[in-house]
Amino acid sequence: MKRLFAVLIAAIMIFALVACTGNQGNNETGNETGIETESATVPATESAEATESAEATESADVPDTTGDTSMSGVPNPVVEGDKDAVDAFGFGIHAPAEAENVRYSVIDGKIAQIDFDYSGNAFCLRASKEEGDISGLHGEKVATKDLAVRGTLTQISDGENTYYKVEWEREGANYVLTNTDGATEIQIIEVYEEVRY
Repeated sequence: MKRLFAVLIAAIMIFALVACTGNQGNNETGNETGIETESATVPATESAEATESAEATESADVPDTTGDTSMSGVPNPVVEGDKDAVDAFGFGIHAPAEAENVRYSVIDGKIAQIDFDYSGNAFCLRASKEEGDISGLHGEKVATKDLAVRGTLTQISDGENTYYKVEWEREGANYVLTNTDGATEIQIIEVYEEVRY
């Protein structure tokens, strides 16, 4: 009887060992074929965590360029600079002597720009050798008039707001002065008188 009992226990142990080994093979097959089993789920979770950790490490090594691109991933054409960067174009553009919050930038390496506040309004002055409209304003022309000193004043409406721009040419360069925060026609002409030379 003891022998029969020992043989029976040995057979159960061998059967259990074979069953465990066979189950482990099924789990590996489950991972390869995409069949989800209890033991296959644990490595998949660990794998996902490892992938997330690797992605976080890789993104830490990549410089942050969010300030350099727009939402579409296109590089931002405006590069903040200083007066020397704008003067390097040789256009001779400047803000009025009484201007405040003067900021310099270059657009696409082709347009020199100065943003400034004057008498409570914000203005943008651009100069370029590029042909066409460099103002950046969009809308319908409401009125246009020639100024006595070689400039053209244009009133533009986008349906909700009215803007002004003054365009002129000097020594082969195109210039434009714009305002979009409610300056009057008289105010933009006053600023134009200050910046046209």
